Amino acid sequence: MPHELVSHHISASDLSLLDVLEGAGPGSVGLQVTDLDRPGYERVADFLTDHGGLVRVLTLHPHRGFFDHGDLRDVDFAARCPNLESLDVRRVLFDGSVFVHPVLRDLRLKQSKYTGGPRISVGAAQPLEVLEVEDCHIEADVLAIGPESRLEVFRYSLDEDYAEACPDRFELLGTRLEEIYVNACWAYRVTTSTASERLNRRRTFLAGQYGSVTHVRDDGDGERLVLRQGPQDD
Repeated sequence: MPHELVSHHISASDLSLLDVLEGAGPGSVGLQVTDLDRPGYERVADFLTDHGGLVRVLTLHPHRGFFDHGDLRDVDFAARCPNLESLDVRRVLFDGSVFVHPVLRDLRLKQSKYTGGPRISVGAAQPLEVLEVEDCHIEADVLAIGPESRLEVFRYSLDEDYAEACPDRFELLGTRLEEIYVNACWAYRVTTSTASERLNRRRTFLAGQYGSVTHVRDDGDGERLVLRQGPQDD
């Protein structure tokens, strides 16, 4: 039987309180840490490396004046935080372990930088239900949601002020998708299928003032153009 979740809100000035959590049960900690600076992110990264199995819900947000990125690249979330079900981070460096986590259901990434491989895939092995990416530096060729994915909500937004890197292709083929929202100031191509559109309550593709979007539908018998929109069409 899982341990009861106990939530803790800690500010960067009180990070010594992390030591108190070391005696908690596996997956029993809901941890929200705010006002983080670079040393604060480092302290949290050390805690997750040594005691990440305690954490079920994790929120990490920076100090308002912190414009760099906290380095979480050495934290293998899948291995070090095996009980993590919800992750909400802002202004961090992260690798691909968040996309292959065995129990993570809710993933929200904001103003952060991805340092993993050229293809990001979410498939049947990942229980992700919500994936939200906001103003992140994602230097990958493809972000793919496979047909057997459990994902229900996919939101990807990229403002022109953050448009340094973005996937060139989105393969959004998950058959449980209820909401698809992509608004990226980038030249990108998105592929859906009749099956992945069937449950959609919302499906939006925008490219901002300077980007462009090409939307095709592929049901296994060749691609069909649905939408092509450039800067002049916004």
